[in-house]
Amino acid sequence: MVDDTMKQISHAFERDCFYLGVLDGNPVWLEGEMWACDWYWACGYVESYTNKWSPNKARDVDCHQHIDGLFRDCPFWDMEKGEEKLQFLTPHLTQGERYKLGDLFKSMYALKEAAGVIGRGGSHITTVESFGPDKDMAAKINQDLLPPIFAAIKDILSPDFDLTESLIKRG
Repeated sequence: MVDDTMKQISHAFERDCFYLGVLDGNPVWLEGEMWACDWYWACGYVESYTNKWSPNKARDVDCHQHIDGLFRDCPFWDMEKGEEKLQFLTPHLTQGERYKLGDLFKSMYALKEAAGVIGRGGSHITTVESFGPDKDMAAKINQDLLPPIFAAIKDILSPDFDLTESLIKRG
């Protein structure tokens, strides 16, 4: 068994995955982001694998959900209400790292949604465009704004990350 108190990176199905903790008795991993279907980022996927502690040896995904779905009734970034839900992220993450992750995840989902709405010209509930699509603005969000957020999330979940040093560098 792997030490579940340490930050870990593994690989599964040609993607990096970052250990988050134990949820419902199973180790769960955040799958690295992927550009999908030429128009959106597949990101925020939390998975457990058939080979629980070694995703790189797994034959399949055991369970798949989104990080924001874990906190629907109790937002990830609301630390007072969310502390019980966040227990699966301890002890390998500090409170400061959990706060930072919450901020990054909220920003990631907001920008991903905004890029989709802007790129389509509306929410895509019907065929009516609310406004003209702006592919350039959607591309700016997808190419310039989201990748640094993905990098920051991976930094926090990586074994050699130091939050204090990171906050000093980023100001």
